[in-house]
Amino acid sequence: MPFGYHFLDFLKPYDPYHGGLIIFFRSNFKYKKIDLPCFSTFEVLAIKFFINGIDWVLVSLYRPSSQQVKTIFFQELVFMMEHVSILTTRILLAGDFNIHVERTDDAHTISLLEVFDMFQMVNNVNGSTHDLGGSLDLIVSSLGFPVQVCKIFPSGVLSDHGLIHATIPVTKADPTGEEQFCQQSSFRYLKHQIHDSHLDFDKAHAVVNS
Repeated sequence: MPFGYHFLDFLKPYDPYHGGLIIFFRSNFKYKKIDLPCFSTFEVLAIKFFINGIDWVLVSLYRPSSQQVKTIFFQELVFMMEHVSILTTRILLAGDFNIHVERTDDAHTISLLEVFDMFQMVNNVNGSTHDLGGSLDLIVSSLGFPVQVCKIFPSGVLSDHGLIHATIPVTKADPTGEEQFCQQSSFRYLKHQIHDSHLDFDKAHAVVNS
């Protein structure tokens, strides 16, 4: 475990050796895990954070590529988002959707973007996130909780998916009285700490850094 960080994870009770989600965050963050039902088409882990007087929810999601995209996926996604959106107007949804959103005329892409529009959310990833191409991994944020920076690191290093670094507007106190946003230097430190600890980086779908 990287020093100064805590984590929550999710493993499928019926198949703990495949898939899974993990969220790392600073150990001094105040948080509450959100209880969600088990869904048949995706795995999900949600945490509500309370940082510098701001409450917001991070949702990590994984939809297996081995499953066909069916209507029930979008129905379950809407149900999950309805549950989360009651808690806050600031939501960050991150994960591997395994839907090629770069194919703008694809029926699955259209249905997925319609769900995002329904909850006034926007995708911030514009580029390939996989070795074989395609925007499969997304970071979707509420319109009132915009992502400041979204950078895709090359895939094929520790996974066939690229690591995505996003900066969100959660400010921290500064002795000079100026507000500061998340710094990438801290992200690099955490990335090296995770690598050195031999954790499964494929499961690190969301990294919170402030």
